[in-house]
Amino acid sequence: MFRKLMDFWRNFGRTTPSLSARNLAGLDLGGANFAHADLRRAIFNGANLTGCNLDDADLRDADLSGAYLCSARLQRADLRGARLASSIFEDADLRGADLCGADFTDASFLGATLTATRFSVADLKRAPLNETQRRSVKVISPD
Repeated sequence: MFRKLMDFWRNFGRTTPSLSARNLAGLDLGGANFAHADLRRAIFNGANLTGCNLDDADLRDADLSGAYLCSARLQRADLRGARLASSIFEDADLRGADLCGADFTDASFLGATLTATRFSVADLKRAPLNETQRRSVKVISPD
């Protein structure tokens, strides 16, 4: 049974599924493929998403508070309005991701790749980023 569940998560993103508004809090989803998945308003707080593929995933308004996303791929992921407080993004790849309006209070981006990652001006002021990371992000001015 456990093996079938793990196979399901590892192959999850191949069919572009929707887990919109689902509660996946605290689950060990390490290595899962959520590429292109609809994860809007999903609850992942405290979940292990280490090494997951979340490229092009729609994570708008998702709750990833306290989630572990070490070495995860989030290229071009839409994280607008997401709750990322206390999340760990160490060595994660967020190239081209949109974090406008996200709450990343006490989040860790140590070693994360943030080239062309979008932040709003207000978000960038409270982002826990080093100077190299700050220079690589794309700052979006309010309309």
